[in-house]
Amino acid sequence: MSARAGLISALAVAVIIATSAPVLAQDPQDPVDRLLGQPISAVELQVEGRPDTSAPLLALVDIKPGETFTIEAYRRVADRFNQVPRFQTVTVLAAERPTGLVIIFNLEPRHPVDRLEFPGEETGLPESDLQRLVRDRFSGLPAFTRLGEVEDVVRLILEEEGFRSASVTADLVRFHDPDRSTLNIQIRAGQRTTIRSIKVNGQSWSLEMPPLGPALNDEQIAGVLTYIRREWEHTESAVTPQEVAKIRAATKSRTKPWTSEDLQKPFDLKTAKAK
Repeated sequence: MSARAGLISALAVAVIIATSAPVLAQDPQDPVDRLLGQPISAVELQVEGRPDTSAPLLALVDIKPGETFTIEAYRRVADRFNQVPRFQTVTVLAAERPTGLVIIFNLEPRHPVDRLEFPGEETGLPESDLQRLVRDRFSGLPAFTRLGEVEDVVRLILEEEGFRSASVTADLVRFHDPDRSTLNIQIRAGQRTTIRSIKVNGQSWSLEMPPLGPALNDEQIAGVLTYIRREWEHTESAVTPQEVAKIRAATKSRTKPWTSEDLQKPFDLKTAKAK
């Protein structure tokens, strides 16, 4: 049997940091059972499949050549690696080689998220809004959060914004030296839900906002608009009462409600005509 074939066929166990104790496969035909009790000829250490001989990590391995291969032996060392915050997963492998049985501890480092991206064109919300909303929910970047939890949070954010059928898929792109990763969140927002009316006790209510023009003077409207344009990290210019008066005069003959499309059209204050 080649060393590579022996390594693959004699896969012992993957120990996830979240678990306290590794569990050996129980299949009676598992080749690991055949290796238990054999003398260990050597112990190797790898980080993401690459040999590692750093003294601090090797100091955690107390298995000596000549010891027999037991569950307790590899569990003892794996538990020590579990306590090292740098690593996320410990995989214990057993390889049969011409020199004898070799135990390999393969360590996978954590790759903290240092970049958040929203690829695609169906995100529903502008990327700047998504960046802000996600960071607000996680108090920063979700550096070590499980992907499933990230997907649930983003799906909830979109639902709160009216996208009730959005699909969200998150994945990580890992980089090395230093270990880090980019979190990609793929979104298909779907159609945004719009509430047209509400029925209470059998009576329907329109959600059109009642006109407030007669209730507020030019100074009050200018003050509200200026507040909105300068709060929440906005830095737009102030709105003057004179500007409000000109818009009132230009639109005084309008009788139908304003729509969001109407309000997004440009308005020329020089000619004071709505376009």
